[in-house]
Formats: sequence, C-alpha cells, structure tokens
Amino acid sequence: MTHYEVLGVGRRADAAEIRRGYLRMARRHHPDRHAADAGQQAEAEHRMRQVNEAWAVLGDPRRRRSYDLEMARSSPRAGADAVADRGGWRPIDDEEPTVDPRLLDDAGPAGPARG
Repeated sequence: MTHYEVLGVGRRADAAEIRRGYLRMARRHHPDRHAADAGQQAEAEHRMRQVNEAWAVLGDPRRRRSYDLEMARSSPRAGADAVADRGGWRPIDDEEPTVDPRLLDDAGPAGPARG
C-alpha cells in the first residue's frame, strides 16, 4: 500500500489535499476513538502509525519527491502512470510505422519520423 493510498488521495494531489487526507484519516483511525475494544484499538494504533508515516513523507516536499522517484524506479508501471498523468505520453503501438511515409524518397528512408 502506498502512502497515497494510506491517506486516500491521488498521486497528483496538491499539498492542501494531502493535508486534508491526513486529517481525515487521523480522525478516523485515532486509537482514542477505539478505546472500548482492545482488538480495534490495536488495529487503530497500527493504522495510525501508517497514517503518520505517510504524512511525514508526503507532507514534506523534498521527501515526497524522493518517495515518488523511488516508486517510479521500483515499479515500471508506477513510472508509466506518472508519465501518463502528465499527459502527452502514449504506449508504443507495434503496428504503427516508425517512419513517416512522406519522408521516403527514391534514396530510401530519411530516418525516424519526428513529431
């Protein structure tokens, strides 16, 4: 589970949204809210540690950048999602020609299409 999932926010969330996510989850999982049941309290303490760790990382811009880079390195899909979220990226289609036919002349291909 990522820190973003722990706080219930998306990877593109801004600082204010991350803070709201932290506060929402801290209220929901604070051990004092579950003091009546020892089993629930132990689970709430575990969950609260996760919430605090997520906030410590995502609430600090430098640590968040480092975390995002590490996520992209460790998961090829996470890296592709991060690029796709910025727009302009699309997967390569093996059926798609790599050379623009308009660039071909009698001498042969002019090289890969630029666009």
